[in-house]
Amino acid sequence: MKEASVYLPFDSIHNCRDLAGMKTRFGKVIKPEMLLRSGDLSHATRQDLLTLQKMGIADVVDLRTTWETTFFPDRPVPESTYIHDPVYRETDLAKDAGSQMDLAKDAVKDSKELMCRMYASSMSDPDAIQAWKEFFDVLKSAKAGTLFHCTQGKDRTGMAAMLIESALGVSPEERLKDYLQTNLYMVKHANRDEKIVKEVADNFAVTLDDDIDSYLFAHQDYYDAAQNEVIKMAGSWENYLSKILGLSDEDLKMLQDKFLIDEAQAAAKEKEVQSSK
Repeated sequence: MKEASVYLPFDSIHNCRDLAGMKTRFGKVIKPEMLLRSGDLSHATRQDLLTLQKMGIADVVDLRTTWETTFFPDRPVPESTYIHDPVYRETDLAKDAGSQMDLAKDAVKDSKELMCRMYASSMSDPDAIQAWKEFFDVLKSAKAGTLFHCTQGKDRTGMAAMLIESALGVSPEERLKDYLQTNLYMVKHANRDEKIVKEVADNFAVTLDDDIDSYLFAHQDYYDAAQNEVIKMAGSWENYLSKILGLSDEDLKMLQDKFLIDEAQAAAKEKEVQSSK
């Protein structure tokens, strides 16, 4: 599988990638070190955090719930601003599944159906829509690089990537490729994650569904569930950005000017970065 985004091999930050180089319909590519996606920073080493600082990461957007950030808080990137922007709130989880623990039980009992439902609700739930609006507010005001993440850098992070890539003119095919690219790195952590899921199953005396991979990996069905919800609500990703998230033509132009660069300039910058290492 050809990578759409650039994998960054950090010591303790899982599934970290730079959207640099992704091509757009405007004949430009995404600038290096401006939009990073990853898993959480709760176990980030000091060296990893210093590397992010050196890359110019000025804003860290944490898409996790309050429960997750309380028990597994991010380690701060020096001289950066931390923004907690939960896509799912505990009240929404309770409404959808009864409680966060009920959600955990559902996740191991009927993971694929649950994940499709969660992807769809992340596009239509009012709290999720507000989270995406705040995400774009951060990007609009960003003076340097932004890193956005959830726990594994797979689901909520994947949807955030879909949205900003759509705003920047990345093709649907490349957006899907970037979403599924996460599976190249999930294999490394699959044994750990499978153990966690099985422990939850044992604690709640539920039987795991046959396809545990449906919970541990990215699947096109989930991407399609989010996309179908977007189309149902607005007709297209572009309309979703404007009609649901309220991004004006001026907002989109400003984001494109900020985050896109000519391919030749991008190649020169990458050469400069490599020579400085």
